[in-house]
Amino acid sequence: MKTNYTFLLSLLLCISTSILSAQEEPTIYYSMDYMMVMPDMHEDYIACEQAWKKIHAHNKSAGKIESWALMRIFSPSGSSTDYNYVTRTRFKDRHQLAAYQDNPIMPENWESLLTDDEVALVNRTSALRTYVKSELLSSQERILADDISDVGVAVLNFFKMPKGVRRTEHMKMERDLWMPFHKQSVARGKIKGWVMLQRELPMGSDYDYDVVTVDLFKNMEQFWEPFDTDALTKLNPGMSMDDIMKKTIATGNRGRVEIRKRVDGLSD
Repeated sequence: MKTNYTFLLSLLLCISTSILSAQEEPTIYYSMDYMMVMPDMHEDYIACEQAWKKIHAHNKSAGKIESWALMRIFSPSGSSTDYNYVTRTRFKDRHQLAAYQDNPIMPENWESLLTDDEVALVNRTSALRTYVKSELLSSQERILADDISDVGVAVLNFFKMPKGVRRTEHMKMERDLWMPFHKQSVARGKIKGWVMLQRELPMGSDYDYDVVTVDLFKNMEQFWEPFDTDALTKLNPGMSMDDIMKKTIATGNRGRVEIRKRVDGLSD
């Protein structure tokens, strides 16, 4: 009897520890900076960002950021778009984010990290691109393949909640209906990952999205592989594809889809 009591106590302690660990798991944040680069400036702009990459690498080594990447917008494209590049900076938790926001981005003596030509490029940053806007997103769910560094294409789906629907309702739908499918797709090598994000900044309701889901692919070849509707319906018994789409739309309108291709970045 004493042995059973000891075993039960140990089991309860393990469960409590697991629950506490899950509750304390830090939130990952992504700062997105959007740039517009004129057609004759692409080469110089990318060279400029590669110089900035050395500064970001220094900040990563100093524990100020977790990673950084430069993405070019593949679709939509053309002169009617507001931006054609995005830089993404990742922070491991709110403490790292707040420290970065409270202190200057540029390290002391940053010029010593670069060549003379690179210093000149950094000093030309504002002339090489138009800084359009910045947004802050938080990670709500992440499913990533082991070889996530192979990702070359990110497809972002921007959702706006219908009137009377809260973000939490849409995110619950994503977790219940779509997340098992994405988890299976990663396990089967169909995609490299899936992430669900919510907008933190800017605040307010006057924006065209509240929640973003991101589908990650190795390349455009993987992106164009046929969508496996059979696998999705098998994971949701009793629901047709039409039922699944109706339930999805009821909690969030997908306003736009953006395809981004990786240009450069720091390894995670």
